[in-house]
Amino acid sequence: MFKEFYTLREYAPITEMVLEKTPELPVDGFYLRMNEDGVLRAQYQNSRAKDYLKRTIRQLTKRGEFPVCYLKDYPSFPFRGVVEGFYGKPYTHEQRLELFTYLKEVRMNSYLYAPKDDLYHREKWRLPYSPEADERIKELSDQAKRNRIDFYYGISPGKDFNYADEADYKILIEKLKKIRSLGVQRFALLMDDIEPKLSEEEQKLFDSPAHAHAHLANFVLKELQPKPPFLFCPTDYMQNYDTPYRADIRKYLDGQVSVFWTGYNTVAEAITDEDGKVLIENFGRHPVLWDNYPVNDFEPKRRVYLGAVRNRSRYLYKTHSGYLVNLSELYESSKSPLTTMSHVAWDTEGYLPKEALREAVVAYFKGCVHDGSIFVKLNESNVMRHKNVVKKAILK
Repeated sequence: MFKEFYTLREYAPITEMVLEKTPELPVDGFYLRMNEDGVLRAQYQNSRAKDYLKRTIRQLTKRGEFPVCYLKDYPSFPFRGVVEGFYGKPYTHEQRLELFTYLKEVRMNSYLYAPKDDLYHREKWRLPYSPEADERIKELSDQAKRNRIDFYYGISPGKDFNYADEADYKILIEKLKKIRSLGVQRFALLMDDIEPKLSEEEQKLFDSPAHAHAHLANFVLKELQPKPPFLFCPTDYMQNYDTPYRADIRKYLDGQVSVFWTGYNTVAEAITDEDGKVLIENFGRHPVLWDNYPVNDFEPKRRVYLGAVRNRSRYLYKTHSGYLVNLSELYESSKSPLTTMSHVAWDTEGYLPKEALREAVVAYFKGCVHDGSIFVKLNESNVMRHKNVVKKAILK
């Protein structure tokens, strides 16, 4: 499905192809016009868009001919991708390398490294990675670039960061600078799933934990100057109402910082336009949606979620600045729902769950599509597909 596609239902051989880079187009977008004389003229916004354009030309070419048409396509979310942000065994190096290729295939453009059980990301954030781990991060960064995927490194120091100790600030920024030296230019500071409290010494410097968190984020932004967007996950990441924490984030956090939220629950049954509007007011900026599906690190753990994402507003792109999918520890099984969520990220208004899931099943269950469809049907989300009176009232 394209944003615009007008055709005379006639085909003609391509006699000339003129491709022009046009930065003024929407991010990752392209336009195409095929005339009856066989001249195909197209514009693309960046190198990633050029890849999408060439893929579209291949897909629409039939028996050496191309439809006489006008076509326009671009994503609803310029910033769209996945976060490896679950609790459990992190992906292997090989799985991450393969993931970048898959993301390119489904037209996602970003990956955030933030596995909770990487000790050097969270529990032992002060310690440097080993030389071998550094080399793996560099290889990941290089592979992401080859696939035109923006690689983000996330760090989560909030469990024991001392906001009154200059040494901790220095340790954090030096660690991130070392990561940057490996080729990583984009970063995230994650303060989720921690106890928001300050010591007596810290209380002398900051009005609240949110004030301290905002100060740390501003410090990293200033010292590191990462490529935008610089991402921040607040401690209050799932409410669809204002909180004292959010009021201080709104007050103290630099306006250049992008803020995550996950919907009105850790795994949201539904995300509405009204939710998005409230979050803009809460954080003083358009939030980035961290969609916790198909992650399965909550009760009941180890469930396999294969179905299409549902109950997301058709107009999410109007109230959110980005869309990231939190994958599950079960790497291969994440691909089916991820494919459907890539449809949301590219064309939120035109998203059709059944059609997107059909495409995912055909791509993933090669040679056994019928059986695969049954298996997927039996393993849909028990959150978004659970029917009850409350949900019906919400979605009316």
